[in-house]
Amino acid sequence: MLGSIVAFCCAASGQTKLPPIGVQLMPFGEGKEENMIETVRQQIRLGVHAFVVSVNWRDLDKNGTIATKPIDDAVGLVKLLGAELVVSIKTIDTGQLQLPEDLLGKSFDDTAVMTRFTSFLSQIAPAFKGMAKYVSLGNEVDGYLLGHPDAIAPYMRMLAGGKGVLRTMLPGVQMGVTTTFAGLQRNRQMMADLHREDDVVFLTYYPLTDQYKPRPLTDIAKDFEAMDAFSSPRKFALCEAGMPASEELGSSESNQAEFVERVFAQLSQHKANVAFASFFAQHDFPTALVDVFQMYYGISDPKFRAYLSTLGFRKQDGTPRLAWRSLTKGFRTFYGMD
Repeated sequence: MLGSIVAFCCAASGQTKLPPIGVQLMPFGEGKEENMIETVRQQIRLGVHAFVVSVNWRDLDKNGTIATKPIDDAVGLVKLLGAELVVSIKTIDTGQLQLPEDLLGKSFDDTAVMTRFTSFLSQIAPAFKGMAKYVSLGNEVDGYLLGHPDAIAPYMRMLAGGKGVLRTMLPGVQMGVTTTFAGLQRNRQMMADLHREDDVVFLTYYPLTDQYKPRPLTDIAKDFEAMDAFSSPRKFALCEAGMPASEELGSSESNQAEFVERVFAQLSQHKANVAFASFFAQHDFPTALVDVFQMYYGISDPKFRAYLSTLGFRKQDGTPRLAWRSLTKGFRTFYGMD
């Protein structure tokens, strides 16, 4: 959820290759160049060496004309850092369709939609060739499809066409769609259907109640067991793993820090079955962006705003929360850098 560029660190310990772990790259301050540079430096100091490049189909495809510069810019940064690449292509983003505007209203398996989707993928895939290891073709898709069950079969047919193109152009890439961990509790059968043909089970993980309040952190261990069991024999990936620090929600900086520590412990325990994981996020969202997200998701609840506003491990002015120390220690311990 909410993510556009997610960073990962890749390392090996002895004969066992550890899964890439990272944190969502989120600049602080007013978008000044020096702030962005410092944000990247923080990632480097953590030991982060790979990025997930996330794009919306709708944003890049205007009546069939594809804007590739945003992709080229992001991939250029990945190359500069010598990083591993993971790609998220949003056809659905939580409750929002990301089809190009001129295709809205058509079924996912309409010939015009499927033709445009495969054409779109064929035009952007060359930027990822030789770099991408994982590709997700939708973000938190259960958020939309739970309310539109008749769209599931057409959606899966559209994805099948897209996967065919990518398998030819990006040999060896592992693909799937991203759903929420909460979807496993809401409709396990639908989740099984959505992930049936996936190479990896991509999930987002925010252990919260429907009112955005933290669930007991002791639940994290059994949540990981549930993800492992659901995904088997495939690996699972945490595209986002986050916890707000807002006291308004019954959370705190200490609670957020403990969340990071417990997730790292579970990543270590389940490392053989984890493809990658990404913590969310490096800094809080700017206030203006929180406003945009509230409008985008159509949720005016002040608790939702408190959730969006305190997901960062550092505040928007750059001040680190307690979770930043836990994140730094977690990286060093996980990869044996102490």
